[in-house]
Amino acid sequence: MLLAATTKSAMQRQIWPLMRSPLMRPVVAPCRGFAKGSPTHVVMHEMREADSLHAVQGTSGRHTLYSDLMPEAGGGNKGPGPKEYVLTALGSCTLITMRIYSDLMIKEGKWPGKTIEKMSVTCSEHGDDHHVPTRIEVRVSLKSNLDEDQIKRLMAAAGKCPVKRMLLGGIKEGITTVVDKD
Repeated sequence: MLLAATTKSAMQRQIWPLMRSPLMRPVVAPCRGFAKGSPTHVVMHEMREADSLHAVQGTSGRHTLYSDLMPEAGGGNKGPGPKEYVLTALGSCTLITMRIYSDLMIKEGKWPGKTIEKMSVTCSEHGDDHHVPTRIEVRVSLKSNLDEDQIKRLMAAAGKCPVKRMLLGGIKEGITTVVDKD
């Protein structure tokens, strides 16, 4: 399935950064990456297939994304659910932020003789509400020779990842939903 090209003016009218319903029509979700030139929006379209009425397909720069609900929720499991993408975004942003910070400290000689062999992050949601968790846990696994103070500094850097800041209310002007009628 080819996705329709969206003009800049159409993108400005179709802003919905957080998916609220899997039944949406085309949506543009602004986002920012670490690197200059990272895509600043995601375009999502319904797939409306017989075996998955809730599946959506999208593009972010040169990447194609799929999202769907699990079969237990009426979906066809064609891709991660929207909340799985949120947890994935938080985990990957945390890990990338930690790697950028640690590489900088080691390269600049601020952590002489220190190395980080491997890092991983696991994000999990907790709480009784099936739609919105009451808490998200980010668990960091670290194989390194860092001392306790360096680990504390690394965790402080991890806490400043942009996705975490967004989830904790760091979008100053809020989230705006605009309908663009065809």
